[in-house]
Amino acid sequence: MTNRCPTCGAIKKRSIPQNKRLHDIIGQIAEYPGVAKKCFSTKVLKTYFKDLYLGYEEVPLPNGKRVEVLRSTANLPTDEFNEFMQKVELWAAERGIPLNLEDA
Repeated sequence: MTNRCPTCGAIKKRSIPQNKRLHDIIGQIAEYPGVAKKCFSTKVLKTYFKDLYLGYEEVPLPNGKRVEVLRSTANLPTDEFNEFMQKVELWAAERGIPLNLEDA
């Protein structure tokens, strides 16, 4: 169920604290020895997770072409953003990467 503003009915988008939490989780994954050894930056990991779990959307260009771009987390409704974070957390857990979620 999508969260909507009770006043105007607009879909509530992810919050700044949610975004900070996601970046903290991805940062912890990037710092984990097995991942850090491969030198994957948080930017690369976020792109990987968006590719894996959010997919792409088709965007029309002024010249008539259409290209596919990764979906942005900035426009995700809060419930979709939470699902995305849960998938990233599960990805880490399946690989034995401990996350400190209390500080995230």
